[in-house]
Amino acid sequence: RSLRLARGPSRRPRCVREGVPYGLAMEQLKTGIQQAEVAAEALKLTTKTGIELDRRRQGNRECLRALRKQDIALAERQPGDPKPPANSFQFRPGGVICRMTRGEALHSLEQDQQRIENDIMENELAKKKALKNLNDKGGVPDTVGQGLLNAFVNLKANNSGKKQNEEDSGSGDDA
Repeated sequence: RSLRLARGPSRRPRCVREGVPYGLAMEQLKTGIQQAEVAAEALKLTTKTGIELDRRRQGNRECLRALRKQDIALAERQPGDPKPPANSFQFRPGGVICRMTRGEALHSLEQDQQRIENDIMENELAKKKALKNLNDKGGVPDTVGQGLLNAFVNLKANNSGKKQNEEDSGSGDDA
């Protein structure tokens, strides 16, 4: 006996169901694959956007920390110590370099940081929707169960999680 890859014992293609023509079944399969590819691209795009937003957030954190360190150094300055510069320079979109006071720079960076945080939250929601859409199109492996997928999609940020974990670990030491 020889191995038949595309045909069953009835010599009909295996993907054809009773009453569904072969051409229609292939079109449905092609459409399903295309929809899964589009959903995967959406997930990939939201992941890439999240990485870029995270880079911007980290850059802002570093700038804010440097400016705050200058303010601390200015407050603790002893006579004879070098004075930090009164102005700072910022690179703005479009390659523009702006000179502004440290206070203005701090305010600008804090506003930008808040905007980035909001964009990150929106991107996380979009990423969860894209993952759910990809799962609905059949693009998530069978090893990822529905329960795990739902847990990830419905995951919410919990700012009190650190406090709760510290309390849990602290109560375990007393026993």
